[in-house]
Amino acid sequence: MKVLIEQSSSDTEPLRFGVPQGSCAGPVIFTLYLSALNKVAQKNPADLYGYADDHKIARSVSMIL
Repeated sequence: MKVLIEQSSSDTEPLRFGVPQGSCAGPVIFTLYLSALNKVAQKNPADLYGYADDHKIARSVSMIL
């Protein structure tokens, strides 16, 4: 992967993690990720909260004093 701005470009580096921005696979991979996250929340006493690309699993706990 390399970054190109006008006539200048960076050195080419291997892409080790993630999905390049604008990739056709990006939305599909994100949907699969959310599907798996939702299954985790359903199998446990937890809630899934999300907005756009920010998602969290939350679980209530009671304190024993």
